[in-house]
Amino acid sequence: MTRNLRTSDNCTEARVTEHGPTEISIWINDHLGCHGYYEGVFEAVVRKAGAREGRCVLEATSGRREATYRVTWNA
Repeated sequence: MTRNLRTSDNCTEARVTEHGPTEISIWINDHLGCHGYYEGVFEAVVRKAGAREGRCVLEATSGRREATYRVTWNA
């Protein structure tokens, strides 16, 4: 995931944590103040991969830059 996000810059880091077969969390080190942008990107990626009803919500932020998103979908 980090490599994918770094196509637009060289400093974004990401970590994915699996919570089940249709649920993950994605932590990124810098949301650039654009929570809605990342929610839309992650939802689009899930749909493009063939999942139905992909959903992404902001789960947590710490400080001004880090954010964790919860991504769910139907297989």
